[in-house]
Amino acid sequence: MISQRCEYGKETIKLRHQRKLEKSSNSKHDERIQRKWVANISNRQLNKNEIALLRKGMNFSVTPKQIPSKEILASIESAIDHLPRDSQDEIRSEVYCALKNAKPPAKENLTLDEKQALKDLQNDDSILILKADKGNCTVVMNTTDYENKVYEMFDDQNTYQLITDKRRNLTKRVESDLQKKLLDLKKKGNLSEAEYKKLRPYDSTPAAFYGLTKIHKVELKQDKDHLVLPDNSAAAHIPLRAINSSIGAPTYAVAKHLASLLKHLKEEKEYSVKNANEFSNFIQSQQLADDEIIVSFDVTSLFTSIPVDMALDIVKRKLKETNNWKSHTNLTQDQLVGLLAYVLNNSYFTFKGKHYHQISGCTMGSQVSAVIAELLLQEIEKKAIESSPVKPKWWRRYMDDVNTCLKKQDIETFHNQINSIDRHIQFTIEMPSLGERGATISFLDASCTALPNGSIEVAVHRKVIHTNKYLAFDSHSPAQHKRAVVETLMSRQTIHHQPNKGRLLKRRGSGKTFKLTGTYTTVYQEQL
Repeated sequence: MISQRCEYGKETIKLRHQRKLEKSSNSKHDERIQRKWVANISNRQLNKNEIALLRKGMNFSVTPKQIPSKEILASIESAIDHLPRDSQDEIRSEVYCALKNAKPPAKENLTLDEKQALKDLQNDDSILILKADKGNCTVVMNTTDYENKVYEMFDDQNTYQLITDKRRNLTKRVESDLQKKLLDLKKKGNLSEAEYKKLRPYDSTPAAFYGLTKIHKVELKQDKDHLVLPDNSAAAHIPLRAINSSIGAPTYAVAKHLASLLKHLKEEKEYSVKNANEFSNFIQSQQLADDEIIVSFDVTSLFTSIPVDMALDIVKRKLKETNNWKSHTNLTQDQLVGLLAYVLNNSYFTFKGKHYHQISGCTMGSQVSAVIAELLLQEIEKKAIESSPVKPKWWRRYMDDVNTCLKKQDIETFHNQINSIDRHIQFTIEMPSLGERGATISFLDASCTALPNGSIEVAVHRKVIHTNKYLAFDSHSPAQHKRAVVETLMSRQTIHHQPNKGRLLKRRGSGKTFKLTGTYTTVYQEQL
């Protein structure tokens, strides 16, 4: 009897949430949001089927017609190469049984019209379909506009160099050099057999260059069902974020290994935060005086601005100052620095069949670059704060974004001081916007408002370019990825403690988001 009542109560609650979600969905509001999901900055006119397809997003996975057994087996072999022979055989046996019993999905997740739209877009060489740098928007761009933008970047001869000697096979040369270096380290006993197999490059491919469109830098206008340029000349003003995809490149495995070792050099100081939860807990405990203000600092083009020589000097010094890293490797200090120097000085990549060399800075796309950037910024902020005649009340940084509190009359003095530490690393400053409740500034996904009584209110922050677009529920993706979408959004609301009304409104907003992105409502109700 009790169990029946519990079941009845659960069903009643589910039905109540279902009705609330249905009421919260407004078709005009939904369409207004979905217009932001596709931006057409090309000359091609997109039809409704192409728009519907592109709205699914760049992370949408189409159901396969057959199980890709060869691809799965190839990736498994690559992953287990460094394991003992018995473990390899056991994994192969389990994978074989799983593939033998696997069947492709019975239901496809694209309509016939969407399949035709996919073919039409694939066959049009005049356009490229790209992901926006921010906001999870799908961008359709003219191929010529995209290539012109990339070649404009390559015109900077202080950063990029075209390799004109066609006889030089740079990928093979770097692969061969690295194999020799790793073999020598193994013979000396500094690398184990397993580490050597894991790091040794083979059948390498050159790193690939691509750019992400920064459509948030221009003001787009809304067409009937997507975003478009206000005029044809605006396309020339849309910059790209340069990315070097080094997956499969000769230095990829070594760079990844070095990142795992060098992260132990990072200092866990009060100047940095690990995540939004840590920042939210900190900022809500602070109190502002009448003459204080919260501002934001940001580094200009961080990765490409890092001088390689400076990066190596900082790593050398950090390796001498601490012993934490020694328990994670048998490599010596000189060997670590030597491998790092080789990786940073051999940043080769291809674009349109031509080879280029990034001769300045660290590449965006290499895992070791993020660790180098963190070590460099720790050095700069420490020097700036210790040497500055004015001190910030707090300084909290996540990568190259900083939230800090200064006296209003000290902002310019401290800004000039931190920019004087190194001419390559320059910070820009953002002031808070004034609203009805007080001065508001964002950091990570938190919106911080300084109230008249000096306390700081934190809420979930959504940028203007935010599209409410997440992984489509009908995508052929693992179920845990879809559950993670709901769990992450619900967790975000819990982290940023809001007044009850604000939290309720955000929760209702999440319900609308899940309806827009597919049938997430069942999972959402379970979380509620």
